[in-house]
Amino acid sequence: MKIKDYISNIPYQYIETYSLLRGETYVEFYNNLHNEINELETSIKELKFGWIKQTKRLAELRKYIDQPQYILTNTSDFHPTSEKKSVIVRDDPEDLLLNTALSIDYNEADDFESACSPTFRDALVFYDERKQIITALNICFECKKMDTNESKSIIAHYKHYQSLATFLQRQGHEI
Repeated sequence: MKIKDYISNIPYQYIETYSLLRGETYVEFYNNLHNEINELETSIKELKFGWIKQTKRLAELRKYIDQPQYILTNTSDFHPTSEKKSVIVRDDPEDLLLNTALSIDYNEADDFESACSPTFRDALVFYDERKQIITALNICFECKKMDTNESKSIIAHYKHYQSLATFLQRQGHEI
């Protein structure tokens, strides 16, 4: 689905922007994660009471290193390294600016596809009038990829990424 169609079909009331997998929170989380994984791997080698529980915990932790990370986890919690940067209410000037940035027309022949594995460091989370999450858009500016939390790829042109990066930097993102 193209980004223009994606954003125009979401009945949101407001958006929150998030930054993740960056900074001190990221470093601390992943240092603790790797330490706990190493401890569990060592402990599991010794068959003793509690190894089933440890094996389950190890599987829970490995999901943070064995697959792409999204703003929302499988249990709909926010990623432990996420930091809210801004709130944008529908039809406010910032919302109109975002929609304009994502509605740029382009020639598909000018587009490209990256083969790298994405690291989604920025995200938009869309909420309805009941303050319930509708969907989330995970963004990787390095490889120019966007996925929803439902693992659906969103097609966007490099010009969309340029406009979106400028917009998110205005919201406090470090891109």
